Amino acid sequence: MMSISKGDGEGVAANRARKRRLWLLIGCAIAAGVAVDAVIIPMAKHAPAGGPYLSVPAAVIAAAVLVLIVTGGVGLYLRWVDELDRQHNIAAFSIGFLFNISAFIAWYLLSEAAVVPRPDAFVLFVSSAAVAALAYCWMKVRTHLG
Repeated sequence: MMSISKGDGEGVAANRARKRRLWLLIGCAIAAGVAVDAVIIPMAKHAPAGGPYLSVPAAVIAAAVLVLIVTGGVGLYLRWVDELDRQHNIAAFSIGFLFNISAFIAWYLLSEAAVVPRPDAFVLFVSSAAVAALAYCWMKVRTHLG
């Protein structure tokens, strides 16, 4: 029969505490996003037709909150995850970033030849995030399936 030494129990407790911190971080990020959306969406719905959808202060505050939540949250997340998950995240971020750069350049070159319209930032953002998420999931599946 296998026994758990005192050191193993501390490791298990530390792992549980790390997971609690990660879920708390994810919950705080979601709550901040919901709070910003709860303010911005009604403002955009009541905006004048053809006018700006947000006031300048609301846009600046929302942009600042987004940047702080994403950079701070990712920094904390990478500090708190284990080494393997950190490697997977950094690799997936890199793949998504490199996809973004190459897709923009290719799209821009094609737009200069009038083959396609000018690059759309939102399409590039969503597609880069999807590529990064797929890369992360692929690494996780590959790790767990051998």
